[in-house]
Amino acid sequence: IPKPVKGAALATPILLVLLSLDASAIASTYSKLLNEYPLPVKSVTSGALCGISDVIAQLRDPRRKRREFNISRLVRFAGKGCLGGLIWTFWYDTLDGFLSIDNEVKLASSLGFGATEQWIR
Repeated sequence: IPKPVKGAALATPILLVLLSLDASAIASTYSKLLNEYPLPVKSVTSGALCGISDVIAQLRDPRRKRREFNISRLVRFAGKGCLGGLIWTFWYDTLDGFLSIDNEVKLASSLGFGATEQWIR
């Protein structure tokens, strides 16, 4: 079992590195990688977002007596995010194939069905 790490000790260096990066260069590189390698990039992005949300949740948990950080929990959440990213990528890509809108008639019918669905609920 890994030893818990104090949250501030881990979060501060990561935050300093992120603040020192150029946002436009990151966005440009991310966009390029997303076009070239969509599946792994979406998976890693999902895992990173799940990991970040777990870090925030652990650091803000008022029930913790001390600010201890559970790394194994972070790895589990990030791994779940990576796997979920793969699943959701296939799901939404498949759904986009079924719902492609070629002309105005399909667009109007899709909007009508969507509005009707929301109204019925």
